[in-house]
Amino acid sequence: MAEKIKVNIDPELKDIIPNYLENRRKDLAAMPGLLKDENFEALRVMGHKLRGSGGGYGLHFLTAFGGRLETAAIKKDKPAIEALAEELGAFLDALELDYGGPGQDGSMAGKNIIKVDPDLKDLVPVYLENTREHLAAMPQLLKEGRFDDLWAVGHKLHGSGGGYGLDFLTGLGERLEAAAKKRDKPAIEAQIKELADFLDSLIIEYTAPA
Repeated sequence: MAEKIKVNIDPELKDIIPNYLENRRKDLAAMPGLLKDENFEALRVMGHKLRGSGGGYGLHFLTAFGGRLETAAIKKDKPAIEALAEELGAFLDALELDYGGPGQDGSMAGKNIIKVDPDLKDLVPVYLENTREHLAAMPQLLKEGRFDDLWAVGHKLHGSGGGYGLDFLTGLGERLEAAAKKRDKPAIEAQIKELADFLDSLIIEYTAPA
């Protein structure tokens, strides 16, 4: 997540979001100790709370993240939890909040505004359209048990997202690759939803590097 992730937030949440994010940093600080102690139940509860709360603050990444943490804790999957802790830290470090949204109509609330090099302006729309086509195909691939094809989708995203300034897709692609190798249907279903939410909330700003 080298690029900053700018999320538009309802101004009415301005007084409560800082405390919410501070608690998320406390969660992040606690994760290594919980993992070392193999306290998977506490990690599961942490994930469950994030899954239930993130969207209410316009932070849909945390909703999806919480679901993945909950699943990894249930499976007692230490490598996955270690990777998730790193991912949460990167997200919190990259996050920029914009309280200039429209308020109650919510038309910009929860949007992920990602700054991309203007040199990519002609390429990014085509890339995103191709990604939407992949997304549309994924439920049928999963239904038919075509895990090799799902792995290929993940591999493409893993290898390409960062080149377009969309580091989130790099991480999602890597997780999809791993889930397809394990034939983990629940994880793949969660990743399909995560990809759909990301694309629906994405707004690209073509801003020249400083």
